[in-house]
Amino acid sequence: KAIKETKRREVRGLAHNTFIYKSPARYAILIGFAHLGIDRAAQEYPPRNHWVASTHELFLVWESYLKNYDQPDSRLARHPLMELEPSRLQMSIPEELSCCLYDKKTNKLVFVVIRKFANHRSILDWAKRIVHRAVTTCKSIRLEDPGSLIQAMYSAGSRSAPSFGMVRNITAPLTQEEKDDANRNIASLFSYVWLRAKGLFPREIIADFVKFYDRYNIPRFDPEWPDSRTATGSIELPCDLGSVTFADVERSPGLGVLHDRYARAVHHERQGHKWALSWMSNRWGSRPDGGHFYLCTYALESRACEDSAWAWCPCEWHATGVSNFEPTFDIPEIFDEVHNQCGVAFVSSSRIGTVYKKWAKRHGLSGKEKVKRALAELD
Repeated sequence: KAIKETKRREVRGLAHNTFIYKSPARYAILIGFAHLGIDRAAQEYPPRNHWVASTHELFLVWESYLKNYDQPDSRLARHPLMELEPSRLQMSIPEELSCCLYDKKTNKLVFVVIRKFANHRSILDWAKRIVHRAVTTCKSIRLEDPGSLIQAMYSAGSRSAPSFGMVRNITAPLTQEEKDDANRNIASLFSYVWLRAKGLFPREIIADFVKFYDRYNIPRFDPEWPDSRTATGSIELPCDLGSVTFADVERSPGLGVLHDRYARAVHHERQGHKWALSWMSNRWGSRPDGGHFYLCTYALESRACEDSAWAWCPCEWHATGVSNFEPTFDIPEIFDEVHNQCGVAFVSSSRIGTVYKKWAKRHGLSGKEKVKRALAELD
């Protein structure tokens, strides 16, 4: 009886945690959001096309490696490494602060960071397992960058052969059952992050994703695709006494990545939607350091910490700094003793809308979608 009551409490707790969008004000008050203004920098800092080391120690660790490592694509230019000068930053957001930043001149929202995003130890440990499984069985899409960036869910295919479909990046000898299990776990993880984001991030960020997916009718991520293309489904979440399954849950947007010890030089990019959203689920080690996020257009640093989520516009210059692990020890299968950090992000290809439109024109609707459309026409 005691075990059953404990399980019931866990289920209720997970339900309140997962479906926060139904009562977001309670959690927002609990963690405390700050609303701050910031000026657009006269010149981006850190500067364009530079790797960023937040300390002199990190600069020494990475300088030689970034000058000499074997480039997977020799056509790409090497980027220089710079040591951050904190005095040149307009703002550094500390690890304990959740805030929304607005451009002082236009009053437009430019950045959001939320600490204690999941605020649930079992969820964080579960996310860590899923990301680690992905980086040890799948190929990274950014071979020129430190760490791993694993594309998940749907893909627009390569530029030379565009085609909508499930990502095909598994390099490990997995059985079909293992592949299906991995997809179900990824679907549950991204759905969880999406539901939390709906309750915690400003409406305009969530609306941007929804508008983009609705505009092109891109399906939410269904792990049974293409046999099934549903907008709702079951997700399985961890608890101390096993797992909990919630039915008829809104599925997440269908494009994203999993990242592990990942860094990238200052860059900007065009995606399908205006905003991108990332969650650093885990950060651990004997002396974790670096790996901070920089919105260079505003000379802004957001300090990295476990269970932090943030949103930014990828068209602005931004970067993820190098972190405190030996670059030559960049082996996905092995956790680093000193520094590790991992998580997931909702990002997309700028080509996904047109690629999916062509795919849908060739393949039409699924059986369930045809029934749904027929019923809608009857109404």
